[in-house]
Amino acid sequence: MILIYGKGKTGNSLYEFCKNRNINAVLVDDNDFSTDLLKKTEKIVVSPGIPFYHQIYKEAKRKKIPVVGDIEFAYQFYKGKIIAITGTDGKTTTTKLIYELLKNAGFDAYIGGNYGIPFIEITEEANKNSVAVLELSSFQLYSTKKFRPDIALILNIDTDHLDWHKKRKHYVLSKFKITKNQTENDYLIINKSIKETFFTKARKLYIDLENHLNGDILYIEDLKININNLKLKGRHNLENITFAVITALKMGINPQIIKETVENFTPLPHRLEFVRSINGINFYNDSKSTTVHATLKALDSFEKDIILIAGGTNKG
Repeated sequence: MILIYGKGKTGNSLYEFCKNRNINAVLVDDNDFSTDLLKKTEKIVVSPGIPFYHQIYKEAKRKKIPVVGDIEFAYQFYKGKIIAITGTDGKTTTTKLIYELLKNAGFDAYIGGNYGIPFIEITEEANKNSVAVLELSSFQLYSTKKFRPDIALILNIDTDHLDWHKKRKHYVLSKFKITKNQTENDYLIINKSIKETFFTKARKLYIDLENHLNGDILYIEDLKININNLKLKGRHNLENITFAVITALKMGINPQIIKETVENFTPLPHRLEFVRSINGINFYNDSKSTTVHATLKALDSFEKDIILIAGGTNKG
């Protein structure tokens, strides 16, 4: 029996998948879990929000029951290519842009993971010719074991989620799990500013915006993009674009399709999203900047004086 821990969107999708495949599974959370269930449990699949210090991990270790996350579980059923994106900031925008690039180029592409669509739902529709573009959080990567993307992106690493990871080192090591199982046939595209050491067999491509930006022109291999034609604003988004474009080029996408897609790509909701202008004052919604460094990057996108309305809780 498989024990699925967590009754959120991911947990329910995992349970439905198992039910459709006639896989014996039970869905529980903190309110109805009983250690008696572990007597028949062969594997535990945890939802991303379940931290490593949760009681279920302790019980599993005591009874020698393997624990995996939803990404690892879904991976064993998925047959297509995977482009996986992680980082402290910029994941969702970069994930969506890569997905749009693939769709516009005619790929059978799917988007999911931390983006809001559980990976397990993609496995139901995808085939060996599909490409899954997955936004992956440190929570999801922590519980991976054999997961291996064809192209992995690490956009940046700053201190975050210490309420979950407790230590920065634990957070960073979880991020680097994205490349742990990659081979010399795979690509790791990584920000040059990341100083932590890591091991990978993948072919490494380092991103340094200074090597691509000259005045108002973004140079990426033979592609030239005038940043004044972009709807995405801010230096941080130029980095996100560079990651996405290099990924698209490695996937063999036509440069003209890349250029048109990038120039037409609009900011996602709550990410430097223009709301309206009132009495000559422009209002922007950047409520998805959930870290101090993300907010600072957003503020750097403007040259005029800014009034910042901010709030939230400290998550480390």
